[in-house]
Amino acid sequence: FFWHFLLSSTLVVWSLIIATYFFLGAFVYKEINGWSYSFSLYYASQVAWCVGFGAVEEGSDASRWWTIFYNFSGASLIGAAIVYFLQLTLDSQETWKQEELAYAMNRHAIIELDDDEKKRIN
Repeated sequence: FFWHFLLSSTLVVWSLIIATYFFLGAFVYKEINGWSYSFSLYYASQVAWCVGFGAVEEGSDASRWWTIFYNFSGASLIGAAIVYFLQLTLDSQETWKQEELAYAMNRHAIIELDDDEKKRIN
């Protein structure tokens, strides 16, 4: 169950997309504002998660426009990824339940015999 979930190729793709989103956003903030990469990554994660502590003031209109684009695209992207992760979890759990039920039914199978078969046994 867990390994199927973890090794799903679509899961890996979504994880790479989200990581690329954060690192690309940090790179653009670094280039526009001249911040360090670690500070830019911190700010990009703030914007992406819509936290907005207000501790940083952007210095240019280009940075503000990038923030608007980055925030809207990120909200959609992260929302889609969260929905995918939840759906994958629910699907995996449902598959696991079905496998457990099939196993239990095979172990405790109830065989119903019709009248002719009962007569042959007796």
